[in-house]
Amino acid sequence: MPSLHPQSVLSRCTFTLSLGLALAAGALAGEPAPSLAGRVVDRSGDPVPAAVVRLRCAGEAATTELVADRLGRFRAELPAGCAPELAVALAGERGDVPFVAVDPASDLELAVDVDLFRDRIDVQATAVSDSVGSREVRESFALDAGEAAARVPGVSRLRKGGIAADLVVRGLHGNDVTVLVDGHRLHGACPNRMDPPAFHVDFAEIERIDVAKSPADAPGGGALASTVHIVTRRPEPGLHVDAQATAGAFGYLAPSASVSWADARWSARAGWAMRRGDVYEDGDGQLFTAALPAGSPAAYRDAAQESRAFDIGTSWLGLALTPTAGQRFELDATRQRAESQLYPYLRMDASRDDADRARLGWSLERAAGRLRRVEAAVSRTAVRHDMDDRLRLSSGISPFGWSMRSEADSETVDERLVVELAGGWSAGVEGWQRDWSVDTAMAMMGQLRIQPMLPDTELDGTAAWVRLARPLADRVTLRGAARFERVETGARAGAAERALWAAYHPGSVGEGAVSRRDDELSGQLGLAWQPTAAWELTAGLARGVRAPDPQERFTALRRADADWVGNPALDPAINDQLDLGVRWGGERFSLDVDAFASRLGDAITVVETARAAMQPGVMNSRARSWVNHDTRLWGAEGTARWILGRRTTLVASAAWVDGARDLDPARGIVDRDPAELPPLSGRLALRYDPGPWFVEVEQSAAARQSQVDSGLGETPTPGWSITDLRAGWQRGRLALTAGVTNLFDRAYREHLSYQRDPFRAGYPVAEPGRGFVLGVRLRT
Repeated sequence: MPSLHPQSVLSRCTFTLSLGLALAAGALAGEPAPSLAGRVVDRSGDPVPAAVVRLRCAGEAATTELVADRLGRFRAELPAGCAPELAVALAGERGDVPFVAVDPASDLELAVDVDLFRDRIDVQATAVSDSVGSREVRESFALDAGEAAARVPGVSRLRKGGIAADLVVRGLHGNDVTVLVDGHRLHGACPNRMDPPAFHVDFAEIERIDVAKSPADAPGGGALASTVHIVTRRPEPGLHVDAQATAGAFGYLAPSASVSWADARWSARAGWAMRRGDVYEDGDGQLFTAALPAGSPAAYRDAAQESRAFDIGTSWLGLALTPTAGQRFELDATRQRAESQLYPYLRMDASRDDADRARLGWSLERAAGRLRRVEAAVSRTAVRHDMDDRLRLSSGISPFGWSMRSEADSETVDERLVVELAGGWSAGVEGWQRDWSVDTAMAMMGQLRIQPMLPDTELDGTAAWVRLARPLADRVTLRGAARFERVETGARAGAAERALWAAYHPGSVGEGAVSRRDDELSGQLGLAWQPTAAWELTAGLARGVRAPDPQERFTALRRADADWVGNPALDPAINDQLDLGVRWGGERFSLDVDAFASRLGDAITVVETARAAMQPGVMNSRARSWVNHDTRLWGAEGTARWILGRRTTLVASAAWVDGARDLDPARGIVDRDPAELPPLSGRLALRYDPGPWFVEVEQSAAARQSQVDSGLGETPTPGWSITDLRAGWQRGRLALTAGVTNLFDRAYREHLSYQRDPFRAGYPVAEPGRGFVLGVRLRT
């Protein structure tokens, strides 16, 4: 794609102006007037709302001002014979910005630089048709990628301790949410998701986080419903050093340093980051390690209640070569080492979590011709995770120092080939393999019993897909996709594991190898219609599929109270989802509303199940396991933005999701409400930003949640509301930020803060009380 790079740079704002410029195609009735449309985004690809785009025809002095909507978009009709020229600036900041000529028959990109405040990790949510920016997270003080992504309407956070937030998107969680890093699958190793996938990427590595809430938006269509795509940074031209440090309440410290260099042929980057924090207090002044009732086996020992909550170090290297114009080779490697991490919502804590990521990629881009882009890449992720109860009362006087311990290993290799053609066509093939094993040891009466909780499981997947995005008329765009996927799973199981599966799911395993193969088709069809420059309407229907993962099929763990058993007979889950969107953008107000309705056929559901057959060595009568059961989900999200003046903006957002399922007591479905259903929630943020500094006040709230799954022991959660303050100042290359979270020290907990399987502690985890955060950044 051709690019224009003007010599002068805006003094404090920098963006990329992505333009889709074309004379309108013939409509059904007559030839429409020529038009020009485009989108203003910053360097990370995030829309710049309220940016002012000035349009003039070459050789004329008269200009027309266009104001970008919340998605950064603008549109204008062109006079006959006009050769358009454009200039762009932030609202209230014209300056001496040069006009640049653009060709209405080409796709162009006009790039200028970015300031420090706007060069933050950004989170954007994609609907069926387009991207939705969430710029209010730029100065947020989230501790990890999961917490940052949870600021997107429709995305919720599941807290387990001081860090490592897991994600729930539109009521779906765990394996139902696909996590990618630079287009490749990322998995943790812990069967309790102590280390959710996003935990293994440090903030300092990240360029942006894309949240696709529909299978229609998933790269290649490979998701049951939602995809969280983490995109890491690329070096900018020249030599750059970026040093940051953040400190806050409860012993939080997060320094990082990175260096990058790039010219027309070579680029390199390297970095290091650390995150460390102590046990936090809730709004009642209680440490989260003291919240479990005294005498509970899961309660922390007195000496451990003020232990360090997390300590994580990450380092990375990257090298790229551009041997010819448009061709690029990339090699990246990341190493993460995490020591003790406390998780009060479980019966154990992590004593080690080591993750290594590597990626090798090649791409070729062409500005003309049928073939526009080819990309081939392979990645490998290896995670080693250990957890035990040495800090809990349950460890007793065991000679081993703990009464239960699990060691988990996971290795994922992911390959992909993507081809993009002129005319809106793209196609690809993918392959992914995962080896996952977990050994659990239990000490009883001085004896040690080791069980293969996940007995050397394997997953091998392949897929092929094709996508199309093509204008049908001047203001109508068609999007479609089709995907075929084959997934094979298996386990090297012995007699003990087979007995457990047969006891709770008779007939699920035979005499031969324990394996399954699933072949599934998925796809999507959607339309986007922009009747005027201010309005856009979208509609899409998509089918997503997900094969059961090895844990859901092959878990085999005998416990003293109730067993934890996979179901080898599970079928893939199928999601048929309808998405509707309405977006309106005026000069000072914009509105973005998305609604969805989803039917999850054979949804993979956690249940309490009874033993169905006697088997040798299976003594318990009940277990936690998985079954297929149809579930229905529906809901909506909305964001409104008011520009109250040149320097003041007000943003409001809300999200709501509901669901239901049919009762089936024989299979453990004893409640119509799905488990872990987020309550109605919302945010309201008022920001004053004159340029060198800003200040923002934000109110976050959630309603009471009484829709709970009684079969899994869920209980209602009270509503809550908290206030956060943020401020920042910049001079030259130095930027300072500060904030107060939970200003009024409210005591509350979020609904998704209570894990139920398999090593659940059985008690809710409260949110932190009032805290402060200070940050400094120096960038050259």
